[in-house]
Parts: sequence; structure tokens; C-alpha cells
Amino acid sequence: MQTYHLDHLEGLTPFVLHELKALNARILGKGKDHVRIAFPGNPRPLLDLRTVVAVSRIERFEVPRPKALLGHQHLTRLLSIVQDTRKLGTFQSFRFAAAGSDSSVFKRLAEEIQTQSKLKHDPEDGEMVLRVLKSGEAWEVLIRLSPRPLSARAWRVANMEGGLNATVAAAMVQLAHIEKHDVVFNPMCGSGTLMIETGLMYGGAKVSGCDLDHEHVGFAQANLQAAGLKSEAYLSDATHLDLPDQSVDVILCDLPWGDNIGSNTANLSLYPEFFREMTRIAAVGARMVLISHEIKLMDRLLKDQSRWSVVREDRVYHGGHFPRIYTLNRLPG
Repeated sequence: MQTYHLDHLEGLTPFVLHELKALNARILGKGKDHVRIAFPGNPRPLLDLRTVVAVSRIERFEVPRPKALLGHQHLTRLLSIVQDTRKLGTFQSFRFAAAGSDSSVFKRLAEEIQTQSKLKHDPEDGEMVLRVLKSGEAWEVLIRLSPRPLSARAWRVANMEGGLNATVAAAMVQLAHIEKHDVVFNPMCGSGTLMIETGLMYGGAKVSGCDLDHEHVGFAQANLQAAGLKSEAYLSDATHLDLPDQSVDVILCDLPWGDNIGSNTANLSLYPEFFREMTRIAAVGARMVLISHEIKLMDRLLKDQSRWSVVREDRVYHGGHFPRIYTLNRLPG
């Protein structure tokens, strides 16, 4: 049984473990930003995990220092692992991620791998990443199984500054417990990340979204098309929607944090107006999952919400910040 190292954003461990349950993976250990597992057979199902940033194969070498990897037996094994990894994706290049990766030892290793595998050694942007780490008295080589991080979704053909990380969006969708009959709405949809993760995870759900910025709507429409989804993204103000009362079952939203998008001053009025409109359109029992870095403002607002109950809060890492994901239920009245 092969062992793997799964990198994820801090705070997403419970969501990664939830996904792994369906794969019957055996958990070997976990940290704040990774999980280690044993998994039998072909690792391709691991590359479909939506809350994971990267999956790497773990190989342990009982050697005292990386220089020993140049020995015939260890080098032959390392080259075999590189060739196995190439079968999982289209790799054109490789690089080392290790302390001293510019040393003569790693330069010699790079030359051997480049010569034997025909992969180009690209120290800056190599697609196959080989991390070399000390592990007790031995060394581990962690080889990423995908040419790009899994969080760099193939459907993202149009990006926007301050856009939501797709793995965090997948965790939010997981929290919403969406069912096929649900009407899902994504106000302030930006480049459409939440809409697309919903559509790909729950293809039968009716999903739409809006944004006040014409350029953002264009980004969302381009990404939806690239993802092969027919969900609608349209231009509208999320605080004044043309939607019937109590017509939405699930609301997903990445609220402006006041840094890349919006301002802290504007949020003082925007957030209460947003809650009023969401309360109007949400059906009784609806779920609302929000992410925001406006922690104090959200805490004040949630204390005054008689129509919403807080199910849970999750603190996650995102782009240098630690925002919170708020999961709410719409109460009667």
C-alpha cells in the first residue's frame, strides 16, 4: 500500500477527511496543513479531491544525506518513481523543493533525472515537484502527482484579484449539504468559483449568481463555460434582487473583505443590507454559508439576527488572512 502526503489550506482538515472517507483511505497522520494517508492501487482518485491543494507520493530512502541518492540503487529507484508519476499527467519539466536545492548534489541529481527521463530541469517553474525532507535518520522524497496544484482548477480561464481559492469554495459547498432539488444562489459571485464548485459537485442543483461589477460577471460567464456548466451569472445588486420572497434554499457568498474588494467603511452599511435581502429571499430552513474577514462586524451582526441561527464557524487560511466560514440556518418568522 502506497503512502501519500496531501497538502491543504489550514483549517480545511475536517473537509479533507470527509472526502477521504468515500475513498476508504487509511489516515496515517495529520498536521494543520496536511494529511498523510495509505491508499491502495491507482492514485488517480486522489487527484479528484476538491479540498486538497496537492497530492504527493511519499518515498522513504534510508540514507544519511541526499548525496546518497546518487548511488546506483537509490537513483534507479528514484528514476522509476519519476517514470511512474509521468503516467498520471503531462509533465514537461521538474524541479526540486529542498533546502540546498542549488547545491552541487542537487545539480548532479537534476542532471541524472534530466538525462534519464528526458524531462527538462526547470528550477523555478518545473511541473513535477520533488520535495526532499529529513525524516528521522532517513530522507523522504515527496513527488507531486499533478503538473499544477489541484487548487489551480482547469476551468479557471478568467481570474480576478481577490478571488476565492477553489478548495475553500469546495469546503463551503460541502457545508451547505446541497440536495438535487435545491435552488442555490451565489450573490456577489465574482469570477464564479462558488457557482462552479457547486455545479461540479452537485450537477442536479439549480445554481445562479449575480455581481454588481460587469467585468466580474464576464469572468464568471467565461469560467462557467470552460467548466461546461449552464448556470446563469448576471448583473445585479445583491442588496436589491429581483427574486421572489423565500425562493432560495441555499445561499453561498464570499463577502467583500474590505481589502482587495470593497472597503471596511462601505461594509458597515453593505453587510446589514445584505443580511436583510438574504433574509427576504431565503426559504425557511434555508442554509447560508458565508466567508468573510470582517470578523468583528460579522460577530455584531450575528448577535442581532433573529431569523438566522449559527450552525458553526470555521477558521481557515486564505491569501495571508484567516477569515471565517459561517454556516447559518434560516429560522421561521
